[in-house]
Amino acid sequence: NWGYGLPWLNFYQPGFYYLAEPAYLALHDSTEAFLVVSVLAMAASGVAFFWFARPFYAPIPSAVGALLYMAAPYHILDLYVRGAFPEFTGFVFAPVIFGAAFLTCRFGRPRHYAGLGLSVALFIFTHLPTAYLVMIALTFYVLVWTAVERDWRIVARMASGCALALLASAIYWLPGVVEA
Repeated sequence: NWGYGLPWLNFYQPGFYYLAEPAYLALHDSTEAFLVVSVLAMAASGVAFFWFARPFYAPIPSAVGALLYMAAPYHILDLYVRGAFPEFTGFVFAPVIFGAAFLTCRFGRPRHYAGLGLSVALFIFTHLPTAYLVMIALTFYVLVWTAVERDWRIVARMASGCALALLASAIYWLPGVVEA
């Protein structure tokens, strides 16, 4: 890591710790602060998945999908075995990114671009390796969608939304690139 080490904030993504700080200031206990943020992240991931699934499915299947997403074994492994709180929190953004990408590529309204850019930027700010993997999956999805629909605007809209994300997340990655 070019001598930076981990988990210091100039290299490791600070998003989770920025969320945990207000809880720590209120509770004066880092364990309880991490617990509060983790519970809120779990609830937010369920809401995010429900929001993502709702345009495609009825409310009951969307809610069941959200519950299954919240209970995914990898989330449990992240939280209880690995203690990977930033990665666990980052999974809030995966369904939001796919939903925002769908809206951006399908309709291309300014609020959809903003939602895609903000959600990707927050994911990068929270846990870059997982964000990177989700973006690879999303890129494959968008390329296949573009080929099936034969509409180049789909990939152009996705690229524009991701360019906004890079600009919005530059507060994290730009100092690392400059210092490297």
